[in-house]
Amino acid sequence: MDISLLVKRAQKGNKEAFSDLIKNTRNDMFKVAMGILKNEEDALDAIQDTILDSYKNIEKLSSSKYFKTWIIKILINNSIKILRKTEKYVKNEELYINYKEEGFSEIELMDIIDKLPKELKDLVKAYYFEDSSIKEISSEFNIPEGTVKSRLSRSRTFLKNILKAN
Repeated sequence: MDISLLVKRAQKGNKEAFSDLIKNTRNDMFKVAMGILKNEEDALDAIQDTILDSYKNIEKLSSSKYFKTWIIKILINNSIKILRKTEKYVKNEELYINYKEEGFSEIELMDIIDKLPKELKDLVKAYYFEDSSIKEISSEFNIPEGTVKSRLSRSRTFLKNILKAN
């Protein structure tokens, strides 16, 4: 069936037409989500979020011939959201694993982070606790991305040394 016709029907509230649109794009959506997330469970979550978002907003699609492009863009955005959550967990885990292994509580870790020099402390808090990217921190603190990376590395070394010394 013609995609443009299905889109127009879906925009008028036809659930079956919307379902047919999803069936026509599901393989492409799965490939894109897997390409970004590298994990089937996360990819399926992103696809589910995308189906819901596109269903709620299909009437906003201005040109029916761009349906596939539109839904893939929504999928990419949803995949990136999931990826950021996963990266935050990984980023936090790389810091937390050491304090847990050394027998410290989160409160003690925060006290130790507060002992870092200000230039390091602010970057650590932004990166690990505010979920800021290297690029965002670079822009916010007006320092090169390489400097952010080296300061974060220096901070991790500093924290490891403090944790081992206590």
